[in-house]
Amino acid sequence: MGRNHSTTTRDIVTAIGLSAWVAGLLDLMVTVVPAVHADKPIAPVLAAGRGLVADPSGTGPLAIAMGLGAHFALMLVVAAIFVLATRKVALSAAHPVIFGVLYGAVLFFLLPDHGAPPTGAGGIALAVLRDILCIGLPIGLITWQVQRRTAPAQ
Repeated sequence: MGRNHSTTTRDIVTAIGLSAWVAGLLDLMVTVVPAVHADKPIAPVLAAGRGLVADPSGTGPLAIAMGLGAHFALMLVVAAIFVLATRKVALSAAHPVIFGVLYGAVLFFLLPDHGAPPTGAGGIALAVLRDILCIGLPIGLITWQVQRRTAPAQ
C-alpha cells in the first residue's frame, strides 16, 4: 500500500554513490579537459594515484586506472561524510545550496590538489569555485533530493 517514507540504508547508499559519481565526474572533467592540449593531459589523474603503483614511468594503464580509482574513492569518502553529517544536522536538509557551497569551500582547504597548486588570487578563487560547483553543490543537491524524496509528506 503506502510507501515507507523513512530514509533507509538503501537511500543513504544511493545518495552517497550518486553524489560521489557526479562530483567525481565533474571534478575530473574540469581538471582534465583544460589540460587536453598540454604535454601531459592526464597528469592530474596520474597524480591522484601516485604512490599506489610501482610503475617506473608512472604513465601506464595501471597508473591511470589507479589514479582514477583513487580519485573516485576520495569522492566516495567526501560524499559519505556529507550525507551522513546531514542526517545529524537538520538545518542542512532545509538549505542544500548553502551547505553544499560551504562544504565545497571547506573541501578546497582539505583536499589535496593533484595538479600544479593555484597561484595568485584569481587562480585560488577559480580553484575554490571549482570545488564548490563540482563537488560541494552537486553533493548537497543530490543528498537533498534523496532526502526530500524519502521524507514524509507534510
